[in-house]
Amino acid sequence: MPRLSFLLLLAVLLGACTAAADPYRPPPPPPAVSAPPPSTGLMTTYTVTLRHFSNAESAEIVRAMTTEFPGYSSYDALLTSGAVQRYEYVSNANLAQLVEWLGWVVSDMGFSLDRDVELQTEGTMITLDRLRVGAERWNAPPPPRRYYRFQ
Repeated sequence: MPRLSFLLLLAVLLGACTAAADPYRPPPPPPAVSAPPPSTGLMTTYTVTLRHFSNAESAEIVRAMTTEFPGYSSYDALLTSGAVQRYEYVSNANLAQLVEWLGWVVSDMGFSLDRDVELQTEGTMITLDRLRVGAERWNAPPPPRRYYRFQ
């Protein structure tokens, strides 16, 4: 009887080891990850100020905010005088999400948040200030290549 239980235990252990090392067994599905809620649910009016952006750059930022940002409701131009453009932007997205999305937009436009654009918030006011006004981003010299082995 003890020999039978020993053989049964050995068979179970070997079966468990071979099942764990089976290369033909598909991997288990990844655990479900819940995404953060896309909005607060409440409509909030934000004041978005764009300083020292060209008209085309400002139009691209506003286009992205109105067509790509979830939760968008409406916007209205409050001030459009040359170097400063101010908009009233109504959305149910929270401030942190808007700041993150605006960072993505200016990054996609070729700006660096550290070097080219400063993003500030105060309450429901968001200010994007282009720091290097004189140099157009497409006229700047290319950055030096660092990865010579990949050429």
